[in-house]
Amino acid sequence: MDLTDKVAIVTGGTRGIGLAIVEALLERGAKVVVGARTVQDALKTLSRKAPGRVVAQACDVRRIGQVRRLVGKAVDEFSGLDILINNAGIGRFAAIDELAPEDWAAVIETNLTGVYNCCHEAVPVMRLRQGGHIVNIGSLAGRNAYAGGAAYNASKFGLVGLSEAIMHDVRQQNIRVTTVAPGSVATEFSGRKPTPKHNWKLKPADVARVVVDVLTLDNHALSSYVELRPAKPPR
Repeated sequence: MDLTDKVAIVTGGTRGIGLAIVEALLERGAKVVVGARTVQDALKTLSRKAPGRVVAQACDVRRIGQVRRLVGKAVDEFSGLDILINNAGIGRFAAIDELAPEDWAAVIETNLTGVYNCCHEAVPVMRLRQGGHIVNIGSLAGRNAYAGGAAYNASKFGLVGLSEAIMHDVRQQNIRVTTVAPGSVATEFSGRKPTPKHNWKLKPADVARVVVDVLTLDNHALSSYVELRPAKPPR
């Protein structure tokens, strides 16, 4: 797929991996709708880099009505939708007896139900363009469980199954579905800024490059699941 003038939605697109994906898509000539709970500051910077090719829509992916408005923004501003990047995600980490019910619900609703909401609304619009590509940002935690990860692991394990099922639903309609599953990435996801001791981790731009590579495969090829790991983690 040549990304020039393709229309993309990126959820969680104002920082970290999402922001890197937005920047990479804009560099390749795409038009991007940035979805996030707060969008103003990032939009000012992005608009200067790509005037007329980036807009924003406040969206909590847990709320189907807000997701519907996000997809509608792509249609209203750019006349359709070709690419959906489901990147919005949160983490709450605790042993199962210490994990609050509201934290469990927030993680599952954001990381799993949010992806369902976005795909549910985006697929009919992609059909009108006779094709498209959905990329779900997963995690190595979607196949490797660990202590304290009950909610996050469950959401990412579920995302793998959801992605594969959607892939089978829509592949004959020229809509491709890919899960990109990175390992440790140097972002503020944990609530702390990366420091030099985290230099072994992947960079957000590494993930963005893989997303672009997947999107630009020839149309006859589908990369349905990609793992991306730090080359040399600490022992």
